[in-house]
Amino acid sequence: MSGDATAARHEALALRVRGFLDGTFRGLPAGRLLGPRVSGAAVLALGAHPLGVAGGRSPLQIEILLVAEEWRRAEAESRPSDLWLTVPGPPAPVSVRVRGADWLRERLAVPGGLWLRQRAAIVQDPAGLVGAAVQAALADFRRRLQDLVAERYRDFRDGFESADAAIEGLGRRALLGRAVEGALALPVLCRAEPCPPPEWLVWYLTRVHAEGERVAGLCARAAAGAAVDQGAYSTLRRMIEEAMDAAGYGESLVRAYRRWA
Repeated sequence: MSGDATAARHEALALRVRGFLDGTFRGLPAGRLLGPRVSGAAVLALGAHPLGVAGGRSPLQIEILLVAEEWRRAEAESRPSDLWLTVPGPPAPVSVRVRGADWLRERLAVPGGLWLRQRAAIVQDPAGLVGAAVQAALADFRRRLQDLVAERYRDFRDGFESADAAIEGLGRRALLGRAVEGALALPVLCRAEPCPPPEWLVWYLTRVHAEGERVAGLCARAAAGAAVDQGAYSTLRRMIEEAMDAAGYGESLVRAYRRWA
């Protein structure tokens, strides 16, 4: 999707969010609590709508982010249910989360949280809260990138190579889940990008990686049976390690893995 199309979609979405905040939201506990303070908050729309894949009933996810002093006041004056609410449709549900600057920094420290907010529609950000926090989180992500790649590679290898030795089924599924998530995330991390949260991993990988659909299919085959499909895992491992090699990680991380295992 072109940048112009994304910008137009985000602009239309921002108008929709402003209409909600100026209308329905004012009559809700959070709206009455915040009142005119909403004008000083950062407001984002997250998820399916800014990404352009929302269906007719996809919730509109709104995040209202307060500077530290305003967040402390709001937290002291409210119940948790006032600041975390879902308004049913029609036309579609609206999910509202009110949070503070410290919470935002914690979420951005997780690659999936950073990925989502990089792609959010920024409805307003008068204090520059989101822009500054995202830039700081990106710098931190780049500093930690090799460690993140190493962690995902361990999850990938250990999960597929240990799953069949698990003594009960739930533990096996947990190992395979981590292994599949690692396999899907590694090609994205090897692009020096934050990887999406699990619900967006396959969708994004198939859009940015030439063999993303094949990687996803091999993950499904390797993890689907009563035992790990060793042929699918072997091919998948080769593809993952080729991506790591191309990004300059491969051989050093494979050698390190042998020491950690």
